[in-house]
Amino acid sequence: MLGEANNLYAFKKFEDAIKILEEVVRRMPDLPEPLTTLSNIYEEIGELKKSIKFGAMAAYLLKTDVERWRNCAKLAKELKMY
Repeated sequence: MLGEANNLYAFKKFEDAIKILEEVVRRMPDLPEPLTTLSNIYEEIGELKKSIKFGAMAAYLLKTDVERWRNCAKLAKELKMY
């Protein structure tokens, strides 16, 4: 499922990718990869609050992904969410 979602993301079929990724998250909530991909998709389509939400969840699960935390902070600052 995750591979299919990544292919859809690569071909910019965001709605289809989101549906699959949300199902993967529902089934495996401790897996950071679909959360990261959801964050990337939402950032690309301009839904920055959703991007921050999924990015922060992925960063929390990855613990040491400093760059993911920085990206969430950058987006939050853009939205004046501080």
